[in-house]
Amino acid sequence: KWEVGNDVAYEELETQLACTLEIGTQAEDLNSAQVLFELVPGDYREIRDSKLEMKLLKNCWDMATLILNTFKGWRSILWNDIDTEMLMNESKLLKDAVRKIDKKVRIWDVFKGIEDEVSAMILTLPLIDMLKQPSMRKRHWRELQVITGKSFEMDSNFSMENLMEAKLDAYVEDVEGVVIKSAKELVIEKNVTKIKETWEKM
Repeated sequence: KWEVGNDVAYEELETQLACTLEIGTQAEDLNSAQVLFELVPGDYREIRDSKLEMKLLKNCWDMATLILNTFKGWRSILWNDIDTEMLMNESKLLKDAVRKIDKKVRIWDVFKGIEDEVSAMILTLPLIDMLKQPSMRKRHWRELQVITGKSFEMDSNFSMENLMEAKLDAYVEDVEGVVIKSAKELVIEKNVTKIKETWEKM
């Protein structure tokens, strides 16, 4: 299961691999005895299938580890340093790498977990880019906190971690709505300012 995490998964894989190798050794000994007594050696296809599945499963968890560690490293990026274009390019490369994993694993929970992680990031990054619009005011950020149910401060420590914890990908339309509203309000503010300046000159 994806939820167990990569550390537990690797431990379980090592345990299962050791058991399979032991059974494989016993099967080889049995084959030798069968040949000795001129019997037809067993095929033991299940052992080969188990080894192949464990190899594919390890490949999945290797990819999961790469993705999780990559995204974990992004969490410390401060708000002003977030380069959404660069991060999107890296996310797309990860998505391509996931697609190249053997098709046999696509029904497995761990593969679906990997896909979900990358898809969530690819949905989140354009939203972060939108949130960088100059029209976003404190009131809009407060509205965003209400939508996501997450509290944060727009201070010098504000980072990708705050945005990733907010799970913006689950509120795409709502986030877009806040940004669009902020842009419209900015236009109104500028028009009001122009009118005020015009009246002051009269």
